[in-house]
Amino acid sequence: MIDATTQLPLKTTTLTPLRTTNPGPAAIAVDETDNLVYVANSADGSVSTLDGATGAEVTGKFQDFGDGSEPMGLAWDSALDIVYVAVYGKDRVIPLNGATGDQLPPIIVDPGPVALAYDAKTSRLFVVTQDSQKVDVVESGATTSTALSLPDLDGPAAIGVDSRKGLAYVANENNDTVTVFDTMSGTESGSPLVLHDDGPDGVAVDEQTQTVYVANYVSNNVSVIDEGARPVVTTSFAVGEQPSSVAVDLNAHTIWVANQSDASVSVVQQSVSPTIVSGDPTAGTVGSPYAFTFSATGVSSAPMSYSLSGSVPAGLTLTNGVLAGTPTAAGDFVITLTASNGVDPDATVTYTLHVDAAAVIPPTNPPTMPPITTPTTTGAHLPTVAG
Repeated sequence: MIDATTQLPLKTTTLTPLRTTNPGPAAIAVDETDNLVYVANSADGSVSTLDGATGAEVTGKFQDFGDGSEPMGLAWDSALDIVYVAVYGKDRVIPLNGATGDQLPPIIVDPGPVALAYDAKTSRLFVVTQDSQKVDVVESGATTSTALSLPDLDGPAAIGVDSRKGLAYVANENNDTVTVFDTMSGTESGSPLVLHDDGPDGVAVDEQTQTVYVANYVSNNVSVIDEGARPVVTTSFAVGEQPSSVAVDLNAHTIWVANQSDASVSVVQQSVSPTIVSGDPTAGTVGSPYAFTFSATGVSSAPMSYSLSGSVPAGLTLTNGVLAGTPTAAGDFVITLTASNGVDPDATVTYTLHVDAAAVIPPTNPPTMPPITTPTTTGAHLPTVAG
């Protein structure tokens, strides 16, 4: 669960313009390996590079695609260290060598490419072509694309991919919905999600927390979608003016948002309440050493802490999530584990911990019984009976 009250920008970077007063940041992507953040500036026809730790612009890592090129979408290929740029004004995607910045052979797509998402599992690139009302697929190493048939698209403006689940999320700005489709079959998965905010223009997926973020250009906020069994919109948080794109840094647990109107980039710390993921504790035995580790997931600047209540077996104590010791009494003990990380709500699970009685061990050397002897009479004769 996302705690919206803690979703406040940590810092904001104002971008340096190349040709215009406002460079018009339209897309953002995170290079987690080199801790870099790329920003496509549609008005300037350029791509800026920021330091992921400080948010400052990196000198010497600046791409100029020319006046009128309108770079609108970005995606990063972690395996090949390639930055893909959707160049709206040229109806193509231009790959950049992540190390050198050199341009690689362009990819021809349908008219109006505005957003990109890279699927690390299938090594495929998905391209939203707004003028064509389509989503194109680019296979690994290809320089051409194939369009998918997605009937519920209505002004597609952004896309995000969950490689683990094999799902893609497309934001539709005409009706404020999100279309979900299977990345392998290319078919829609259920009805589109209805957002509570206006102008969805950017999508990013956090696969670790199973959370989808949607930047809303009109509402000046970011919607939060819990993937779960069936994705559902849970909350939203405010950012800069006219947010046009969003990206997630899985290593730093931060959310980067490009704000087009004020030419800035917001950095937001993720906050996710705990979820206990460890199973039932194993059974113990009186007199035998015992140890079981409880675990919970969550994202917060505070560490995860654990506490136990109820009938904790005598001889056992909980330290940093590890219940250990030597139990001294047998029985079934009802205990409740609470996991906390400073983000509400805490997680609680109740267990029944069984402790067996100490086993009765038979003696290794049974006692030796003395031999049984039968008394004998020496030299005796039986009496003779006459008759």
